[in-house]
Amino acid sequence: MPEPEERKRVVLQAILRGKILLVVVVTAAVSLFHFLTPAGPHTRHWLHLLYQKLYYVPILMAAAFLGVRGAFATALVVSLIFFAHILRDWSGDLMRQAEQVGEIASFWVIAVASSFLFQRVRHALEQERARVA
Repeated sequence: MPEPEERKRVVLQAILRGKILLVVVVTAAVSLFHFLTPAGPHTRHWLHLLYQKLYYVPILMAAAFLGVRGAFATALVVSLIFFAHILRDWSGDLMRQAEQVGEIASFWVIAVASSFLFQRVRHALEQERARVA
């Protein structure tokens, strides 16, 4: 039977892999919904906009679960996926492209702000645990 420290390390690695997988699955689901909902004027454009805003969810999840590097990696992936959407659906509409590039900038603002805020919370919790122990 493995030592308690080794077992704890294995469990923590499995939890980390699960969190990474969850962020990947949510990013893929949001991307699928966003890409399958047509852009442009139509009766369901509000759904397209909703799915666009849902890209913030995996970024926030990564910031909470995976820290600064996870949030930045997720923001990079989301930015690349979203940029492909801009090229595919808004090629020829420069005003809409500029607006969409602004959305990519917002992804990064949220990634930076939320990852550092979650880092502060984690640090405060660690300090409190050390104080209580």
